[in-house]
Amino acid sequence: MATKGYQTYRGRMPRWKKALMAVLVLILIGACAFLVLQKYQVFDADGIHLRLPGDENEPAPESAQPLPEEDLVIDEKEPEVRELHGRTLDAAALPEETFSVLLDGESPVLAMKAANGTLLFGNTEEAAANMVREKIAGKHAVARISCFADTQQAGADTAMALMSVSGSTWKDPEGNAWLSPYASDATEYLTAVVKECADLGFEEIVLDDVQFPDYGRTERIVYEPGQDSDESRIAAINAFLDAVKTAVGDEVTLSIALPSQLLENTVNGAAGWDLSSIAQRVDRIYMDAADQTAADSARAEVSALRTDVDGTRFFVAETAQPISGGSYVIVP
Repeated sequence: MATKGYQTYRGRMPRWKKALMAVLVLILIGACAFLVLQKYQVFDADGIHLRLPGDENEPAPESAQPLPEEDLVIDEKEPEVRELHGRTLDAAALPEETFSVLLDGESPVLAMKAANGTLLFGNTEEAAANMVREKIAGKHAVARISCFADTQQAGADTAMALMSVSGSTWKDPEGNAWLSPYASDATEYLTAVVKECADLGFEEIVLDDVQFPDYGRTERIVYEPGQDSDESRIAAINAFLDAVKTAVGDEVTLSIALPSQLLENTVNGAAGWDLSSIAQRVDRIYMDAADQTAADSARAEVSALRTDVDGTRFFVAETAQPISGGSYVIVP
């Protein structure tokens, strides 16, 4: 009896299974492609289509689109020089000072170097210096320093002093001797005093008596023949201000006190003042003002010299009573 052969070979997969597997693979590939390309799908009036990377018509991603100018937010820092409301206090009484007389928001203003040359911040005693630091900490304290009016230093080193035709140090009507703005030793000494005072923690330094004396018997002052002129005096004062500003840096507000009469004629060559040049070298200008009206008028004139800064901060009125709308310091 003949043996029947197998109708199928046991190791061979049926064709319908192969077809089914091929369909499943295609579905899997399609699903993966859909997921990958989904972020490149664009829906618009023309229907659905792809916009692949590198397409020259492809807009930049939303995160890379430049913001409209009106939507830009610029992080502007607060001005370093703030509006000042100050009150003059006796620096000699600083060890016992309680600052109880200060009104809310007022800063103490202390004359740390007098016109006779006396230094009031104890620069030779660390204990005294520490006392000053502790007293003024956190109070936006302001130090005033008499510069070229300095009787003690002029007497101690006549090479720095303005000398009289009599051979002695020249004295102003108040009896103060003066240092010469032409003398490099004098300007270096004063710059060091200002720097040392700033290092005590004062946030602002006001320079007084930054000038050649222009009152009293000035005709008796002896200057080097041919080396003195209005222009050379102005250059000497400007150079001094530049040196002090470099010494204290931008962290300390550097100010100068000038008489309001300088507004009548903004250049006083005898004193070495060119108000416009000075205004570019300091952070504030202090001037005497009898009342609110005088303060407002002076502020307008001084602020016109520095349109890049706020006039309420740049000009400080020295008054007997507080004023409104700007910086002031109460003086005795």
